[in-house]
Amino acid sequence: MHQLLGLSDMKANTQWAPLALLGYRLQQRKFFDPLYQYLDLNQKQLRYSSQDKLITCLVSIMSGCQAISHIDTRIRPDRALAQAWGLECFAQQSLVADTLNRFTEIHVAQLRRAVNVIYLREGRAVQHDATRQGLLILDVDLTGLPASKQAQGSRKGYFSGKKGGVDANWPASVPLSIMKPC
Repeated sequence: MHQLLGLSDMKANTQWAPLALLGYRLQQRKFFDPLYQYLDLNQKQLRYSSQDKLITCLVSIMSGCQAISHIDTRIRPDRALAQAWGLECFAQQSLVADTLNRFTEIHVAQLRRAVNVIYLREGRAVQHDATRQGLLILDVDLTGLPASKQAQGSRKGYFSGKKGGVDANWPASVPLSIMKPC
């Protein structure tokens, strides 16, 4: 059996090891190359390109930042994480915000084109062979499940005309392991 993981001395460490591993793998595969190829914000570049700032924004979202202003305290000090994503360090939150504010309809179209190229190259739904594998079935369930008032992030909401009542079908879609008796 081959050893897949091991320990080594590092100059730096990170609290975001799974996120660093993802970034490292995406950089190896040149996942974000279409971003650099199609997106041009005509922005002055001193230390970070516009694409680097967008990658900083993406990593901040994946690390749980709830606002752009959290970048400086949550991920910017983590150089090991930034290096895994192909950056010396992450851009400051003000630079990321300036880049996002600079977007016009043309830039959104460029970003959409880059994301479409990535999707066509990486997406499994596009590569699904319906003649050999049968139909591709996607199950999207937009029905809401009830939550208690004490649940984190829970708030009263609207569920397709229902007035806060429990849907009769909801127990059928919840695994027994997480259901609690009322």
